[in-house]
Amino acid sequence: MPVKINKKKFKRRVAEWESILDVFERAKKFVKYLKETYNNENILIVGHKNFLMCLEIVLTGKDIMHYYSFKSLENAEIREFHL
Repeated sequence: MPVKINKKKFKRRVAEWESILDVFERAKKFVKYLKETYNNENILIVGHKNFLMCLEIVLTGKDIMHYYSFKSLENAEIREFHL
């Protein structure tokens, strides 16, 4: 069961920074790019926590509203996915 969250958090921007929804949209575009450019190839993706969590949500087909209940990444953690 997803944690009850404040939906305004997803749209909140600090100064010129991206909101979680902005990052999620960027992750969706990145997955599309990967599928078109590197289909059936092994690649390594290194990034920051928010982007990598959104990327995992996209790759696993989850809803972005589960972001705050998703298992957070640890420092230097490695996760493997198949497109």
